[in-house]
Amino acid sequence: MSIVGVAEAARRLNISPVRVRQLIRSATLTAEQLENGVYLIDSSDLDRFASQERAAHVRGFSPAVAWAAAALCDGDGAAWLSSSERSRLRARLDAARQEPRRDAASAWRSRLRRLATHTDPYRVHDDNLNELRDDHRLRLSSVYATTLVGDGLAGGSGCVWVTSGNVASEVIRDYALLRSDTRPNLTVKVSDGQWPLGPIGSRSTYRLVTAADLLNEADTRAVQAAIDLIHATLTENLWRSSRRHSQPDRQSAHATCR
Repeated sequence: MSIVGVAEAARRLNISPVRVRQLIRSATLTAEQLENGVYLIDSSDLDRFASQERAAHVRGFSPAVAWAAAALCDGDGAAWLSSSERSRLRARLDAARQEPRRDAASAWRSRLRRLATHTDPYRVHDDNLNELRDDHRLRLSSVYATTLVGDGLAGGSGCVWVTSGNVASEVIRDYALLRSDTRPNLTVKVSDGQWPLGPIGSRSTYRLVTAADLLNEADTRAVQAAIDLIHATLTENLWRSSRRHSQPDRQSAHATCR
């Protein structure tokens, strides 16, 4: 039997020692506590946790870090983070690149769950769909991002991103969108406008954002497409050569999507 301490467990799981202790205290991770307060963890228990439960305990990124991760993975500079924050995020992306592919869905669903400030389901009439997808106020995601995931998922529920609630209200009015909690075919998501929604010149969101939206689809093909997109994105390792550019202000970010 091999025994490790909290620091080694944290290194193996790519989480902080504080998080390891939280998992132990919640009885999620089995450990023995000595009289001096030191925790000892059986390596077999640690390996079991890593292979079966770890992805469910991945901590979510803050909105700023989540959008920065998406930008860095597409080669953008994420200038809204400080240089030290970008350095730490690159290290986290390096570690995520080594994760088992089977953990990708739950791990990245957790990391990117705070991308949107508002998310609402709607129905859009088929006659308005093509015009909506060509609207430059929007960035396309999920099954609408056909340049990223192909046309094989056509017919599923699509997703669009806008930079503010005001833009969302305009889109809802212009295309007569009807809120639908039971049979939606369009999800409108709002960011807070402090960062770009996707690469310059692209109609789609960043690849990790598109993948996160695909992960929320009920279709197993969409989830598999998300995993494939995450794998392809991380394999490129663009965050190690990302270009640094100035952060667009709220007005210019809005103009980019018009």
